[in-house]
Amino acid sequence: MTLKLVVVDPLLISLKSLIYIFLIWLGVQTNLFGHDSRFAFFKITSEQNTTQVEAEFPWLLRNALLKFEPGLKYAKQKNEFLEAFEKYINFHLILKDENHNRMPLISISEIKDESKHPGVYLLVFNGINPSWIYNQLLIDVAPNHKNLHTLIKDHSSYFFTTNQSNKNHSIETSKIQNSSAIPYLALVSLFILGFVFINYTKKTN
Repeated sequence: MTLKLVVVDPLLISLKSLIYIFLIWLGVQTNLFGHDSRFAFFKITSEQNTTQVEAEFPWLLRNALLKFEPGLKYAKQKNEFLEAFEKYINFHLILKDENHNRMPLISISEIKDESKHPGVYLLVFNGINPSWIYNQLLIDVAPNHKNLHTLIKDHSSYFFTTNQSNKNHSIETSKIQNSSAIPYLALVSLFILGFVFINYTKKTN
């Protein structure tokens, strides 16, 4: 029996690692885990005199509504669910403006788009530029659940998370960073890494 010693170039390993890490990061940025019941996603933007929150909920939302309003299991009309949903949102999601005044919830509408899975809603609040957000949606039925937020302002993004231990978040405007170039830089970086990796493996073979 002959043992063959295989020598692996450290540069080859590092290139592979960089590509794998980048793909994982890209998956997170593109909301690859949108169907995971452990997470809900909230994209926050201000337009004219309102703040719009695009909320993407997992199937867990139904359980949360039934716990919040047990009588819903006997409901026959859609408006009964909508009324309970509005109450649930008002109780678990609170936005406050720069003067620390609560921003009232104006409307809720379901976003029906073939590119999105069911459970995506547009929540519209009166007022702009929220500075403080309390979000405990779904955490009442799943203690390990996390709400992931992206606040977009002037083509810049601000990311934060709320969970059972961090129920609210004060938005630090000084930390909002311009991220408009991130997708393009990411794609360019992936192309360069892939090109280097392919050429390197050809030379070593």
